[in-house]
Amino acid sequence: MSARTLLALLAAVLAAALLAGCNFLQPQPVRDPPTGPGMEEDIAPIGPVVELGRGETVHGEFQYLVWESRLGTCTKIEYAEMDGPMGCGGSLDRGGEAVALSGFGGGTGGWDVEGRASDEVAELWLQVANGARVPVSLLSLAPAGVEGQVFYTAVGEEMRPLRLIGLDAEGAVLAEVAIPPP
Repeated sequence: MSARTLLALLAAVLAAALLAGCNFLQPQPVRDPPTGPGMEEDIAPIGPVVELGRGETVHGEFQYLVWESRLGTCTKIEYAEMDGPMGCGGSLDRGGEAVALSGFGGGTGGWDVEGRASDEVAELWLQVANGARVPVSLLSLAPAGVEGQVFYTAVGEEMRPLRLIGLDAEGAVLAEVAIPPP
């Protein structure tokens, strides 16, 4: 990897932390399985719960968790102060697409965007209504024994998301995914 490529990669990571308001830290061991409403027997962990990353968004600090259940692989964004999004079974299925949106919501406090990406996606950007492109952090699912990547970001109310743009390592567009209006 050339110094220029490394510098560009470091700049993108720094920009992601500053612009997206979503800072992922190193994975940490999870002491307790996810809790909260909806943790019925079918979605309860049947193996280890893997933390892919921690971060902070406009909603506060969170953990991105993955585990196996009777319904298949489950993902959950767990906030300390509020219940976050969760999905099981097909939640990691991209339908063969390079980038797929699995969750989007907005309202008071900001907009949440969550989804999956293939391993070929090297960069992911969120285009917002004012025309800006905000970098989105990608988390590898490899620590959970699953192929692909996941992403999650939450941006302020004034940054209404319009589309996701996935690029390969050469900078070519692999996918553009429109985000439906709320």
